[in-house]
Formats: sequence, C-alpha cells, structure tokens
Amino acid sequence: ADGIGYLIPAVVCENFLAAAGGERPYAGVADVPFTARDLRNASLRRRHSVSDDTTGILITKVSPNATVGLQPDDVIVAIDGKDVGDDGSVELRQSELVGFSFLITCKRAGASTSFSVMRAGERVDLSGTLQPLPPVLPCVSGFDCSAEYVIVGGLVFTRLTCPMLEDKRSKGHSAAMFDLVHFKLANSFAPAAPTDGEEPEQVLLLTEILAAPLNYGYSMPSSWR
Repeated sequence: ADGIGYLIPAVVCENFLAAAGGERPYAGVADVPFTARDLRNASLRRRHSVSDDTTGILITKVSPNATVGLQPDDVIVAIDGKDVGDDGSVELRQSELVGFSFLITCKRAGASTSFSVMRAGERVDLSGTLQPLPPVLPCVSGFDCSAEYVIVGGLVFTRLTCPMLEDKRSKGHSAAMFDLVHFKLANSFAPAAPTDGEEPEQVLLLTEILAAPLNYGYSMPSSWR
C-alpha cells in the first residue's frame, strides 16, 4: 500500500522455504568467517610467495568462531572449485562476476564449503561447515538488547548496541565518531563463544557522569551523550 518493496535474493528465499518444512527451525545463512584484501600489489604477492599465474585474496583476520581451519596470511585461490580473482571476484555464470562472499552466504547454515589456499607457498585444501557468526554487538531492540545500565561510583555505563549507534547517528551526535565505530565493528568479529559458566564479553559505553563529590573534576563532551 505504501509502495515500499524489498529485493530478497532468490537463493535466500529458496533456503528459507527448504528449511521451513523441516523439523528444525530456520538457522539463517552461513557468514564469511574472515576478512580479506585483494592481491593486486606485486610486492604483497612476492611477500606471500604467490606466483604470477595464481590469483586469489589474502586473509587478514579470521573469526575465533570459525571452524574451517583458515589462518591469517592464507591466500584463498578457490572456493568450491571456483577460482578467486585478485580483486575477490568469482565467475557466477559465463562472463558474469560476483564477489567471493556470494559462494558462502548463498548457502544454508551447516552446508559444506571447500577452500583451496596457498600457505607458505604450499597449496592446502580445506573443507568444513560454516554457520552464522555471533554478532559483535546486540542488534535488535527487544530481542537481544534492551535498555539496561549500571552505575559504578557515579559513572553510568550501558551496553553498546546497534540500535543505540543508529539512534545517535540519526540525531547527528558526533557523526564522524559513530561512523568510525561502525567501520571498526564492520571489520571485527565477536570473541570466541564462552564456555559453560562464563559470561560473554560486552562492549560498554560511558554515557553519563552523575554530579557527586566522588566525581569532582570528571567531564565528558556533551555531544557524546
């Protein structure tokens, strides 16, 4: 009625419909468990012993929750048998290129994915199942985050959440600072899942300093609040 539509990739719909009729709840799609950069720089290629006839991307960081066996400084040359270009592209159909992440995120959670990597100049083949990764920050109000705070010595702390970042950004509060936070989080992974009895790590934000003799001389820019 409002003329608003959303484009959902067909493969996402297919995965959801295939899972909807099963006994288990829909678990989402696999996430890319690493960050990578292109390998178009000649010096970088020599540093990692990549020959001129080999293309691929260089892994810079791997999620602590990854289970495939990838390591930083691995060069991914193929995913599921498809060659990866130096710019991170793979061939989807004849003369049609997409980013390498499509080969991972188009699959249901738990689907097997294979990687061919160059490690210290040697080719290594890896395979395993990929799952959705835990988010770096709570994402949805009322689902995995709520308005909570703790006061320690007159200092008010709260968990940093995606809704809070979006709210601050939309109101123009230190836009550059929040853009930087978004950038850092987008290139980060959540810590390893806690073992039984351990509390998960959280990012805390100092939001207010209450007036009290204990806090005399403390200050914070009003634009941060």
